[in-house]
Amino acid sequence: GELLDRERARHAKPNELRPIEAYAQIRVELERRGDPARVLEQHQLAMPAYIRLESHWEGQAERDEATRIRLEDLIEAEHAKLDAKEARS
Repeated sequence: GELLDRERARHAKPNELRPIEAYAQIRVELERRGDPARVLEQHQLAMPAYIRLESHWEGQAERDEATRIRLEDLIEAEHAKLDAKEARS
């Protein structure tokens, strides 16, 4: 849990920790699109860095209800954005 999160954070590069909004966007794009390597490349993020980012925000969400609710809302909004974009195409 928390010890592992701290150890992962210690190995993170300065530009790896993205805001919760960016994490939600990347997570939804990874869920919805068929090419994870391309999604991560577009966000200039390597897979190990994404795993650290995911661990950070999912860990925060587990420990803090307000963060969990915020993350759920952001994920829902990102899905809605992609739904609207797909409907226009």
